[in-house]
Amino acid sequence: MFDLFKNRRKKAQYEEKNESPVTTPSDPLLVIKEKEQLRYAVAEKWDTLEVGQEFRLEDVFGDSYEDNQVNAFWEVLALVNSQFLPITIPTEEELDSPQYEGAGGRLRLLNRLGDYFLLVRRDAVNGLRYFESAAREGSGYAYARIGGYHFHELNDVDKGIEYYLKAILLDGDANALMDLALCYLEGNGVSKDYLRARELMLRSAKQGNPMARYNMGWFSVSFEFAKFDYDEAIQWYRLSAKDYYEQALFALYNLLGNTEDNLALAKRFAEYGYPVGLYYYGKSYLEGDLVECDLEKGFQMIKEAADKGYPDAARICSDCYESGLGTTASQKMSDYYSSLVDRIMGSDSLYAEWKKPHMYIKE
Repeated sequence: MFDLFKNRRKKAQYEEKNESPVTTPSDPLLVIKEKEQLRYAVAEKWDTLEVGQEFRLEDVFGDSYEDNQVNAFWEVLALVNSQFLPITIPTEEELDSPQYEGAGGRLRLLNRLGDYFLLVRRDAVNGLRYFESAAREGSGYAYARIGGYHFHELNDVDKGIEYYLKAILLDGDANALMDLALCYLEGNGVSKDYLRARELMLRSAKQGNPMARYNMGWFSVSFEFAKFDYDEAIQWYRLSAKDYYEQALFALYNLLGNTEDNLALAKRFAEYGYPVGLYYYGKSYLEGDLVECDLEKGFQMIKEAADKGYPDAARICSDCYESGLGTTASQKMSDYYSSLVDRIMGSDSLYAEWKKPHMYIKE
């Protein structure tokens, strides 16, 4: 099979030895759920780890802990590699030692431990305990994480908003800003206020949040704002896509089609296994659009995108099997991928939601 992950040494090692569900095509709907959870936003951090390596949390992140991609990085560890990477947890005595004093060292570590237990161990009790300790010491990030847990996991909107407001007052946390913006947009726990929603979303986007940047693109062409600035939307979508945000690439192709710039982005996405990138990049090879036609190469990428749950790819895959385009003709396989389209579109897949016009994106 055409393997776009072959140059990703550590990921390939894991997949070959363990047959990870991340790339197993037998249950595409499971893959969709996992990919939505991960967002695969950790490409440049992957090579900092070795299989079997033991490390301390602070040694991995250092001063880069506040990067936008850290949360997704933890989630990748949880799904793919955590069992191979024993993590040394500091004791309570160590947390009070001089090495964590100054420059917010203790505070950062409390937040790292909160992330570790909440995201990797899926241990909300201990995760929230560390975040609450950090919040008492003035961490806006900790307030935002507690708010996010109440908001997304417990469906306690009022409590979530309460913590988000504290996070924004302390340090303007990007995730808290974005979730609050969505509350104002939908009237969820607060009165609808499109202008307030846009103001908060813009603040989050300026901090580099890729989802907020995508949503700013949506604001630029939304009926609610009676604004149709497609140039502005494209700028926001491109900023979001540079952080490997799939919806942004989808939006760029909907607005512009297959341009040189979009194809370059699709290639980057495809190299890291994103279904949307695989679909658009593979489609270019099938059609010979801006690249030399290569039916087999195009089909293999389309098939990989279909196996990972992308409905348009499954539709083309069915056609390829029926006509023998880039592969051996097989009516049985054609029927399978045709039925897969219906399964995906009938599910709660985010990929199916993208088919709705002018959809802003939320968790």
